[in-house]
Amino acid sequence: MTLIEPENSCLWESTSKEPLPECAEYTANKIYDVAIVGAGIMGLSTALHLSESGRSVIVIDAQHPGWGASGRNGGQVQAGFGASLDKMCSDVDSSRKARILEITNGATDHVFKLIHRHKIDCDPVQKGLLRGVHHPRLVAANRAKADANSDLRFLDKQEADDLIGAGMYHGAILDGRAGSINPAAYSRGLCRVASNAGAQVLANTMVHDLDRASDGWALYTNQGTVQAGQVVLATNAYSDSLQKGLMRTMVGVNSFQIATSPIQDGPLAGGHIASDTRRLVFYFRRDTDGRLIVGGRGQQDREGKIDAYSFLRNWIHRNFPKLGEAQVSHYWSGRVAITSDGIPHVHEPEPGLHIVAGFNGKGVALATAMGECLSERITQDDPTLLGLQVTPIRQIPFWQFRNIGVAAHVVLYRLLDNIGR
Repeated sequence: MTLIEPENSCLWESTSKEPLPECAEYTANKIYDVAIVGAGIMGLSTALHLSESGRSVIVIDAQHPGWGASGRNGGQVQAGFGASLDKMCSDVDSSRKARILEITNGATDHVFKLIHRHKIDCDPVQKGLLRGVHHPRLVAANRAKADANSDLRFLDKQEADDLIGAGMYHGAILDGRAGSINPAAYSRGLCRVASNAGAQVLANTMVHDLDRASDGWALYTNQGTVQAGQVVLATNAYSDSLQKGLMRTMVGVNSFQIATSPIQDGPLAGGHIASDTRRLVFYFRRDTDGRLIVGGRGQQDREGKIDAYSFLRNWIHRNFPKLGEAQVSHYWSGRVAITSDGIPHVHEPEPGLHIVAGFNGKGVALATAMGECLSERITQDDPTLLGLQVTPIRQIPFWQFRNIGVAAHVVLYRLLDNIGR
């Protein structure tokens, strides 16, 4: 595979059919029902659903809508959480369990229905996810997993090879609920429809402090003070010091991606998305122009170094040798928030201050769904509507040494992946 001057830029932004929306101008002396910090999928979904319920909403972002991982992820719309349902539901009452199951089973369809209802031009395809079984030791367990879930189907090696277009797996689980989008276009479209519903969206506006006020909250920005009755922090892996200790409850890891130039035929010709059963997962798909996009865990703080993406080029060459000299056209990354338990964390450190963070690589569907749930929690004043328990902010022990910990886990996970454990 040759590498001829690829762009150090996000493919999704380059090919988005949804333009960057025109954002609002700062207005002084206006009090909003809810102020949302962060114009990613979580923040914009919350804003859309709150606005549709009649609340006055302002969304504030230090960059532009979808700038973070919301617009730079793999565009894979997957069901479920990072943790198993048994773990999710082990310590919740029946109403919360029902809500968790509703989110799990309905999040992907919710995304595609929202896209169609609002005519978001983001290349939606819902053909399903193929999760390749990367080691023969894992075949039996994954077959049993599929047999126990009516939404899943186990494919033998030949079936998996035919749909993926290569023979590197020993079988696969097909989840027909899943699909793909252009995530930058989706984020921009969410911003457009939230704005049309009445939300004000401020871009290039940094919130540098947050404080209680007599009538709610004051958010101090580089443009001026914003006042709101309630606040949502939807900053996820890009959280800073607005809420003490929040960033230390999760670890931000880099997900690297590359895209080839458009190719004829080749892998995933049926429109499926794909990933595998590794802990250090590789994920891949085609876009509507025929490019192959491959992603995986990248080195910390090496986003702009083209040599740091060589492991993805090598993966393509090893698994799809028939692609020959296909050129890499783009490379980019996004920061993913990983929690220690694989579950998104919900915090309400003070009355009227709401936080949902840590989507563990499944943020397209999950953040969309949790945005609606948070809107309902706010409008109906009922925290059980979130499904997940509201928990105190608990920092990960020795978080300051996280880079060492991440590096050590990469070595361990690679070993376990290689032996099928």
